[in-house]
Amino acid sequence: AQRRAVAALERDLARIDAEAGAAAVAHNRALDRRDAISGRIRTTRTAIARTRRELRRAQEVLGRRLVQVYVEGVPGPIDVLMQSGSLADALAVGTLLQHSAEADAAAVAGVRDHRRALEGLRARLARNARAADAALRAARAARARMEALLATRRSALAGARSELGRMLAAQRARLARLAAQKRAARTAARRASEVPASPA
Repeated sequence: AQRRAVAALERDLARIDAEAGAAAVAHNRALDRRDAISGRIRTTRTAIARTRRELRRAQEVLGRRLVQVYVEGVPGPIDVLMQSGSLADALAVGTLLQHSAEADAAAVAGVRDHRRALEGLRARLARNARAADAALRAARAARARMEALLATRRSALAGARSELGRMLAAQRARLARLAAQKRAARTAARRASEVPASPA
Protein backbone atom coordinates (compact mmCIF):
# COMPACT_ATOMS: atom_id res chain seq x y z
CA ALA A 1 0.00 0.00 0.00
CA GLN A 2 2.83 2.36 0.85
CA ARG A 3 4.65 1.59 -2.38
CA ARG A 4 1.48 2.23 -4.39
CA ALA A 5 0.99 5.57 -2.61
CA VAL A 6 4.61 6.59 -3.27
CA ALA A 7 4.33 5.51 -6.93
CA ALA A 8 1.11 7.53 -7.31
CA LEU A 9 2.83 10.58 -5.80
CA GLU A 10 5.78 10.13 -8.17
CA ARG A 11 3.41 9.94 -11.16
CA ASP A 12 1.63 13.11 -10.04
CA LEU A 13 4.93 14.94 -9.62
CA ALA A 14 6.16 13.73 -13.04
CA ARG A 15 2.91 14.97 -14.65
CA ILE A 16 3.18 18.35 -12.91
CA ASP A 17 6.85 18.62 -13.92
CA ALA A 18 5.93 17.89 -17.57
CA GLU A 19 3.15 20.51 -17.51
CA ALA A 20 5.46 23.06 -15.88
CA GLY A 21 8.09 22.33 -18.54
CA ALA A 22 5.53 22.81 -21.32
CA ALA A 23 4.36 26.07 -19.70
CA ALA A 24 7.97 27.28 -19.47
CA VAL A 25 8.50 26.49 -23.18
CA ALA A 26 5.27 28.34 -24.06
CA HIS A 27 6.40 31.30 -21.96
CA ASN A 28 9.80 31.41 -23.69
CA ARG A 29 8.22 31.15 -27.14
CA ALA A 30 5.83 33.98 -26.34
CA LEU A 31 8.77 36.11 -25.20
CA ASP A 32 10.64 35.25 -28.41
CA ARG A 33 7.60 36.28 -30.49
CA ARG A 34 7.35 39.52 -28.54
CA ASP A 35 11.05 40.25 -29.10
CA ALA A 36 10.76 39.53 -32.83
CA ILE A 37 7.72 41.80 -33.10
CA SER A 38 9.54 44.51 -31.13
CA GLY A 39 12.33 44.31 -33.71
CA ARG A 40 9.81 44.72 -36.51
CA ILE A 41 8.30 47.70 -34.69
CA ARG A 42 11.75 49.35 -34.44
CA THR A 43 12.35 48.70 -38.17
CA THR A 44 8.93 50.11 -39.05
CA ARG A 45 9.49 53.22 -36.94
CA THR A 46 12.80 53.79 -38.72
CA ALA A 47 11.06 53.37 -42.09
CA ILE A 48 8.33 55.82 -41.01
CA ALA A 49 10.92 58.43 -40.03
CA ARG A 50 12.76 57.97 -43.36
CA THR A 51 9.50 58.15 -45.34
CA ARG A 52 8.48 61.32 -43.48
CA ARG A 53 11.79 62.94 -44.39
CA GLU A 54 11.38 61.91 -48.04
CA LEU A 55 7.80 63.19 -48.05
CA ARG A 56 8.91 66.55 -46.62
CA ARG A 57 11.63 66.84 -49.29
CA ALA A 58 9.16 65.95 -52.07
CA GLN A 59 6.66 68.48 -50.71
CA GLU A 60 9.37 71.17 -50.57
CA VAL A 61 10.40 70.47 -54.19
CA LEU A 62 6.79 70.54 -55.32
CA GLY A 63 6.13 73.72 -53.32
CA ARG A 64 9.12 75.51 -54.87
CA ARG A 65 8.00 74.44 -58.34
CA LEU A 66 4.43 75.64 -57.74
CA VAL A 67 5.73 79.02 -56.56
CA GLN A 68 7.97 79.24 -59.63
CA VAL A 69 5.08 78.41 -61.96
CA TYR A 70 2.86 80.93 -60.17
CA VAL A 71 5.43 83.72 -60.28
CA GLU A 72 6.81 83.10 -63.76
CA GLY A 73 3.84 81.38 -65.37
CA VAL A 74 4.11 78.70 -68.02
CA PRO A 75 4.57 80.10 -71.54
CA GLY A 76 2.26 78.79 -74.22
CA PRO A 77 3.57 77.39 -77.55
CA ILE A 78 2.99 80.65 -79.44
CA ASP A 79 4.84 82.65 -76.77
CA VAL A 80 7.73 80.22 -77.03
CA LEU A 81 7.83 80.52 -80.82
CA MET A 82 7.66 84.34 -80.74
CA GLN A 83 10.31 84.72 -78.02
CA SER A 84 12.75 82.34 -79.65
CA GLY A 85 14.51 83.43 -82.77
CA SER A 86 14.05 80.18 -84.67
CA LEU A 87 12.00 77.05 -84.90
CA ALA A 88 14.93 75.00 -83.51
CA ASP A 89 15.08 77.25 -80.42
CA ALA A 90 11.31 76.93 -80.03
CA LEU A 91 11.60 73.12 -80.19
CA ALA A 92 14.40 73.16 -77.60
CA VAL A 93 12.35 75.34 -75.26
CA GLY A 94 9.31 73.13 -75.86
CA THR A 95 11.36 70.03 -74.97
CA LEU A 96 12.61 71.79 -71.83
CA LEU A 97 9.04 72.69 -70.87
CA GLN A 98 7.97 69.08 -71.51
CA HIS A 99 10.74 67.81 -69.23
CA SER A 100 9.75 70.37 -66.63
CA ALA A 101 6.12 69.20 -66.80
CA GLU A 102 7.24 65.58 -66.46
CA ALA A 103 9.38 66.52 -63.44
CA ASP A 104 6.38 68.30 -61.94
CA ALA A 105 4.22 65.23 -62.49
CA ALA A 106 6.93 63.04 -60.95
CA ALA A 107 7.09 65.34 -57.91
CA VAL A 108 3.31 65.10 -57.45
CA ALA A 109 3.47 61.31 -57.88
CA GLY A 110 6.36 61.15 -55.39
CA VAL A 111 4.37 63.04 -52.77
CA ARG A 112 1.39 60.75 -53.36
CA ASP A 113 3.56 57.59 -53.19
CA HIS A 114 5.28 58.74 -50.00
CA ARG A 115 1.91 59.47 -48.39
CA ARG A 116 0.64 56.02 -49.36
CA ALA A 117 3.84 54.40 -48.07
CA LEU A 118 3.53 56.33 -44.82
CA GLU A 119 -0.07 55.18 -44.37
CA GLY A 120 0.99 51.57 -45.03
CA LEU A 121 3.85 51.83 -42.54
CA ARG A 122 1.58 53.31 -39.90
CA ALA A 123 -0.91 50.47 -40.43
CA ARG A 124 1.93 47.92 -40.17
CA LEU A 125 3.13 49.60 -36.98
CA ALA A 126 -0.37 49.37 -35.50
CA ARG A 127 -0.61 45.67 -36.45
CA ASN A 128 2.80 44.98 -34.96
CA ALA A 129 1.89 46.84 -31.77
CA ARG A 130 -1.29 44.75 -31.44
CA ALA A 131 0.70 41.57 -32.10
CA ALA A 132 3.31 42.59 -29.51
CA ASP A 133 0.56 43.20 -26.96
CA ALA A 134 -0.97 39.80 -27.73
CA ALA A 135 2.44 38.10 -27.45
CA LEU A 136 3.07 39.84 -24.13
CA ARG A 137 -0.34 38.77 -22.82
CA ALA A 138 0.40 35.20 -23.98
CA ALA A 139 3.78 35.30 -22.23
CA ARG A 140 2.18 36.56 -19.04
CA ALA A 141 -0.53 33.87 -19.22
CA ALA A 142 2.10 31.17 -19.82
CA ARG A 143 4.14 32.50 -16.91
CA ALA A 144 1.08 32.55 -14.64
CA ARG A 145 0.30 28.97 -15.66
CA MET A 146 3.89 27.94 -15.02
CA GLU A 147 3.86 29.64 -11.60
CA ALA A 148 0.54 27.97 -10.75
CA LEU A 149 1.94 24.59 -11.78
CA LEU A 150 5.07 25.18 -9.73
CA ALA A 151 2.90 26.12 -6.75
CA THR A 152 0.91 22.93 -7.32
CA ARG A 153 4.16 20.99 -7.49
CA ARG A 154 5.42 22.57 -4.26
CA SER A 155 2.11 21.75 -2.61
CA ALA A 156 2.22 18.18 -3.94
CA LEU A 157 5.79 17.82 -2.71
CA ALA A 158 4.84 19.14 0.71
CA GLY A 159 1.90 16.75 0.77
CA ALA A 160 4.13 13.89 -0.38
CA ARG A 161 6.69 14.67 2.31
CA SER A 162 3.95 14.86 4.90
CA GLU A 163 2.40 11.60 3.67
CA LEU A 164 5.79 9.92 3.52
CA GLY A 165 6.57 11.16 7.03
CA ARG A 166 3.23 9.83 8.25
CA MET A 167 3.84 6.50 6.49
CA LEU A 168 7.36 6.25 7.92
CA ALA A 169 6.09 7.09 11.40
CA ALA A 170 3.37 4.43 11.01
CA GLN A 171 5.98 1.94 9.78
CA ARG A 172 8.29 2.74 12.71
CA ALA A 173 5.38 2.37 15.12
CA ARG A 174 4.41 -0.96 13.54
CA LEU A 175 8.01 -2.17 13.69
CA ALA A 176 8.24 -1.01 17.30
CA ARG A 177 5.02 -2.92 18.11
CA LEU A 178 6.36 -6.01 16.34
CA ALA A 179 9.66 -5.73 18.22
CA ALA A 180 7.79 -5.29 21.48
CA GLN A 181 5.62 -8.32 20.67
CA LYS A 182 8.75 -10.39 19.85
CA ARG A 183 10.40 -9.31 23.08
CA ALA A 184 7.24 -10.14 24.98
CA ALA A 185 7.03 -13.53 23.25
CA ARG A 186 10.70 -14.26 24.02
CA THR A 187 10.24 -13.17 27.56
CA ALA A 188 7.15 -15.36 27.87
CA ALA A 189 8.98 -18.29 26.26
CA ARG A 190 11.96 -17.82 28.56
CA ARG A 191 9.71 -17.68 31.61
CA ALA A 192 7.84 -20.70 30.44
CA SER A 193 11.10 -22.59 30.08
CA GLU A 194 12.28 -21.42 33.52
CA VAL A 195 9.21 -22.66 35.35
CA PRO A 196 10.19 -25.79 37.22
CA ALA A 197 8.35 -28.87 36.38
CA SER A 198 6.04 -29.88 39.12
CA PRO A 199 6.96 -33.14 40.90
CA ALA A 200 4.70 -35.86 40.00
